[in-house]
Amino acid sequence: MKHHLLAMLGLHPKVLTETLYGLCVKRRIAITKVIGIASGVAKQKIVSELLNPVAGEFYKLCREYPECFTDIQFSAESVRVACLGGDEIADIANSRQSQAYLDLIMGSVMEMTTDKQFCLHTVVAGGRRTMSVYLAMVMQLLARPQDHMYHLFVAPWEAETNSDFFFPPRQSRPMTTYGGLAFDAKDVHVELVEIPFLRLRPHVPAELLRSPDYQDILAWVQREVNVAPQLLPLSIDVDQHRILIGAIPIPLEPAELAIYWYFVEKSAKRDERVARENYESYFEKPKADGHFSRQASARMKSLYETLVQRHGMRSRFLKAFSKEGRIDLEHLRPHFSNLKRKICERFPEEDFHRWYVVSAIGPRGDTCYGIRLDREFIRLPEARL
Repeated sequence: MKHHLLAMLGLHPKVLTETLYGLCVKRRIAITKVIGIASGVAKQKIVSELLNPVAGEFYKLCREYPECFTDIQFSAESVRVACLGGDEIADIANSRQSQAYLDLIMGSVMEMTTDKQFCLHTVVAGGRRTMSVYLAMVMQLLARPQDHMYHLFVAPWEAETNSDFFFPPRQSRPMTTYGGLAFDAKDVHVELVEIPFLRLRPHVPAELLRSPDYQDILAWVQREVNVAPQLLPLSIDVDQHRILIGAIPIPLEPAELAIYWYFVEKSAKRDERVARENYESYFEKPKADGHFSRQASARMKSLYETLVQRHGMRSRFLKAFSKEGRIDLEHLRPHFSNLKRKICERFPEEDFHRWYVVSAIGPRGDTCYGIRLDREFIRLPEARL
């Protein structure tokens, strides 16, 4: 697995060299790519202090510990500055500029966490406090299990506040603060402290991650938190041809119940290793010709025949199946609508009933169908087949 670093940087670029020292030299993590996010003013200082090929402190660090920096990529192009109206933002001074940096951080984290073969390391010690707060919040929404977030500590205080100190060298290097206090750069202690944080990404629906927007994802998380304690168990009453949400019965026609039973069953049997919100992994998706698979169609047909014994009633629904035994999405849409109508009549609140209706997830042409409700709330009838 390869390792990338995303750092918030400000007017003290030494945060980056100190972080790289902590990761690459002390922890022996081979960082291969560095991305910095900074204001326009800070970028100028980063380039002048770190990236001068001769005197730049980044190159000095690489030369001091060549065995730790064999394949690292960092240049002026690696430092990203948010823009408004096509112009780089010199510094964060208002809400629009702040939002632009949130969008930049969101996009950068998403970009750097797309490939499963890469591990993202982030540091919140540099840059504006606003940027560090944004990074921490975005990491909670988008970070994967292999990603990390750190804060940086440098001791003694004289080294932390000395703008001439960038990293501990191998050999003794006496330094003096502006106040006349002496210390040896070689003895400076640099420590990266890993920050524990919530990792919500496995639970965020795939459609929200396709074009991630912080406010949209945050609103989704808040809605999930608000409604979770209110959810009621869902059960299927085969004998009475009805479903029960909590203690509320909802009678259904045989075809409606068979279809609903099938999609409920899919959610109830979701592999525990698959997150509930990863709908595309267990919801049912029609094939390119608009028909569901033979396996899915056969199961719906079998459930229907379990519910209805009279041949005359069976034929009306069974005529919807093709000669190959597959059912078309267009034949199911009216049933989906009827199911939603009947559930909504008893539970009109959208934040509640959306868990129980047959939901369509994904863009047109690549839509999958299923029940959002977590399997812990589902009570399937005893096997009859």
